[in-house]
Amino acid sequence: MEELVFRHVVMFWWKAGTTQAQIAAVTAGLASLPERIAQIQRYEHGPDVGVAGANADYVLVADFGNSDAWRAYSSHPAHVAVVEESVKPIVERIERIQYTIG
Repeated sequence: MEELVFRHVVMFWWKAGTTQAQIAAVTAGLASLPERIAQIQRYEHGPDVGVAGANADYVLVADFGNSDAWRAYSSHPAHVAVVEESVKPIVERIERIQYTIG
Protein backbone atom coordinates (compact mmCIF):
# COMPACT_ATOMS: atom_id res chain seq x y z
CA MET A 1 0.00 0.00 0.00
CA GLU A 2 1.31 3.43 -0.97
CA GLU A 3 1.85 5.81 1.91
CA LEU A 4 0.08 9.14 1.98
CA VAL A 5 2.00 12.38 2.08
CA PHE A 6 0.52 15.18 4.16
CA ARG A 7 1.40 18.42 2.36
CA HIS A 8 1.34 21.89 3.94
CA VAL A 9 1.45 24.93 1.64
CA VAL A 10 1.71 28.53 2.87
CA MET A 11 1.66 31.66 0.71
CA PHE A 12 2.86 34.95 2.19
CA TRP A 13 2.29 38.56 1.12
CA TRP A 14 4.70 41.00 2.77
CA LYS A 15 3.77 44.41 4.14
CA ALA A 16 4.76 47.48 2.16
CA GLY A 17 8.24 48.56 3.20
CA THR A 18 9.48 45.05 3.98
CA THR A 19 13.24 44.97 3.45
CA GLN A 20 15.42 42.37 1.75
CA ALA A 21 17.14 41.85 5.11
CA GLN A 22 13.81 40.95 6.71
CA ILE A 23 13.02 38.50 3.90
CA ALA A 24 16.51 37.01 4.27
CA ALA A 25 15.81 36.47 7.98
CA VAL A 26 12.64 34.55 7.09
CA THR A 27 14.56 32.48 4.53
CA ALA A 28 17.34 31.69 7.01
CA GLY A 29 14.89 30.83 9.76
CA LEU A 30 12.87 28.51 7.56
CA ALA A 31 16.04 26.91 6.16
CA SER A 32 17.12 25.99 9.69
CA LEU A 33 13.97 24.01 10.47
CA PRO A 34 14.48 20.68 8.63
CA GLU A 35 17.58 19.84 10.67
CA ARG A 36 15.80 20.81 13.89
CA ILE A 37 12.38 19.20 13.38
CA ALA A 38 12.49 15.47 12.67
CA GLN A 39 8.91 15.28 11.36
CA ILE A 40 9.76 17.25 8.21
CA GLN A 41 10.16 14.92 5.22
CA ARG A 42 10.54 17.54 2.48
CA TYR A 43 10.79 21.31 2.83
CA GLU A 44 10.96 23.95 0.09
CA HIS A 45 10.47 27.70 0.26
CA GLY A 46 11.39 30.85 -1.58
CA PRO A 47 10.33 34.16 -3.08
CA ASP A 48 8.11 34.54 -6.12
CA VAL A 49 10.21 34.87 -9.28
CA GLY A 50 7.97 37.61 -10.65
CA VAL A 51 6.97 36.21 -14.04
CA ALA A 52 3.20 36.50 -13.54
CA GLY A 53 0.76 39.06 -12.16
CA ALA A 54 -0.39 39.44 -8.59
CA ASN A 55 1.22 36.38 -7.02
CA ALA A 56 2.11 35.90 -3.39
CA ASP A 57 5.55 37.20 -2.39
CA TYR A 58 6.84 33.97 -0.86
CA VAL A 59 5.80 30.32 -0.60
CA LEU A 60 6.50 27.35 1.65
CA VAL A 61 5.76 23.73 0.70
CA ALA A 62 6.38 21.09 3.38
CA ASP A 63 5.67 17.36 3.42
CA PHE A 64 4.99 15.22 6.48
CA GLY A 65 4.07 11.59 7.09
CA ASN A 66 0.66 12.46 8.51
CA SER A 67 -1.34 15.23 10.16
CA ASP A 68 0.11 14.41 13.60
CA ALA A 69 3.61 15.01 12.26
CA TRP A 70 2.46 18.35 10.82
CA ARG A 71 0.92 19.30 14.18
CA ALA A 72 4.21 18.47 15.92
CA TYR A 73 6.04 20.73 13.43
CA SER A 74 3.47 23.50 13.78
CA SER A 75 3.84 23.63 17.56
CA HIS A 76 7.60 22.95 17.68
CA PRO A 77 9.44 25.76 19.52
CA ALA A 78 11.85 26.31 16.61
CA HIS A 79 8.97 26.80 14.15
CA VAL A 80 7.07 29.03 16.55
CA ALA A 81 10.19 31.18 17.03
CA VAL A 82 10.65 31.72 13.27
CA VAL A 83 6.99 32.67 12.90
CA GLU A 84 6.96 35.03 15.88
CA GLU A 85 10.36 36.66 15.32
CA SER A 86 10.66 36.81 11.52
CA VAL A 87 7.33 36.20 9.78
CA LYS A 88 4.71 37.99 11.87
CA PRO A 89 6.46 41.38 11.90
CA ILE A 90 6.39 41.61 8.07
CA VAL A 91 3.41 39.56 6.89
CA GLU A 92 0.41 41.43 5.50
CA ARG A 93 -1.57 38.38 4.39
CA ILE A 94 -1.12 34.64 4.69
CA GLU A 95 -2.99 31.76 3.07
CA ARG A 96 -2.57 28.12 4.08
CA ILE A 97 -3.79 24.76 2.84
CA GLN A 98 -3.08 21.19 3.82
CA TYR A 99 -3.89 18.17 1.64
CA THR A 100 -2.86 14.56 1.15
CA ILE A 101 -1.07 12.98 -1.80
CA GLY A 102 -1.08 9.29 -2.64
